[in-house]
Amino acid sequence: MRSFKAINKHQSGFVLLQVMLVFSILIVIVAQLQYKQRVHIERVRQSLFLSQAQSYVDGAVSLAQSGLTADRKVRGGDHLREIWNRPFSAPMTDDGTWTLYLSLDDLQGRFNINWLAMTSSNRQGAQKAFSKLLSLLSADSEIATELYNWFDADSGIDYDYAELDPSYAPSFHEMADISELMLLNAVDRDQYELIFPFLSALPADSKLNINTAPEEVIASIADFISIDDAQAAVSIRDDHFNEVTFEGGFASLDEFKNMTVFNNNKNKDTYLPLTELTLDSEWFDLYASVKNEDLEFQQRDVIYRNSAGETTITLVDRAVTDSNPIPHDPEKSIPASETQNSESAQGSQGPGVQSGNGQSNGGDRE
Repeated sequence: MRSFKAINKHQSGFVLLQVMLVFSILIVIVAQLQYKQRVHIERVRQSLFLSQAQSYVDGAVSLAQSGLTADRKVRGGDHLREIWNRPFSAPMTDDGTWTLYLSLDDLQGRFNINWLAMTSSNRQGAQKAFSKLLSLLSADSEIATELYNWFDADSGIDYDYAELDPSYAPSFHEMADISELMLLNAVDRDQYELIFPFLSALPADSKLNINTAPEEVIASIADFISIDDAQAAVSIRDDHFNEVTFEGGFASLDEFKNMTVFNNNKNKDTYLPLTELTLDSEWFDLYASVKNEDLEFQQRDVIYRNSAGETTITLVDRAVTDSNPIPHDPEKSIPASETQNSESAQGSQGPGVQSGNGQSNGGDRE
């Protein structure tokens, strides 16, 4: 028989194992509780940040709407040297831990891809203009042909996407956002990044503002307008800027139409009808960014302003990561991300909340 001492030693070892097991379980439980507590604290922190950031952005949107209304009542016409086109950045708290950045951009100085839609009165001319713009940007000119067919239900283009994985079909309606161009086979990420700053997705009856359009878009108006002619037009409108009154740009459409390039080609047709040009803008893109320490909230609002100055928010997008100024904008030569000294970070940490400059979630159409 085993001695009492041996049995007692064996039982002591078993008890020790049980105690160690209990302590291990307790350590795991405590660690899990601490982790859940940290997650809860972070969620609360982000929730409070999101709430306050949204309040700042809502105030900024209201301010932008009021500014656009006042601008319409004070002066006619819109150009890139106006006060509304200047980016705004300021601390929102005394200690500077909260900062707000705003950028209001004109959308009618860009080529409207919906000019190629079935609802457009100048589809073929717009396709030629778009093809020229793509060539000037060293992009694939086949994008213009595919987009032209994308809008046409009788083109048979839907078969081009039927065998893709996943398959999809064109809507044959006007595009609601430029990002829909990524559905085209001819548009990959590189092509999209190259062309999207020059484009907009507005109603097909919207006009082109020659006082905000970059030289590449101006050159797309007609085959006979060279990039040098377009640069001359930009120089003329820039020379008209008055730093005291903030008046600037072409004073009238006739002044633009009376440029030498048009007088030398009076008998030639233009791709985009000159009657579809304007000096006024109705569509604007507001980008807002709120930062607090490592968190950032970004939002994009598309604002429509009618002839009476009344404004309406038509789109709210919280998946935006930067502002989208018109190329060569003299007031916004530095991207918003560089202006704010932002550093890139991956992954979002909640709806509309970012760490660093990561992409936020969510987009709402109103």
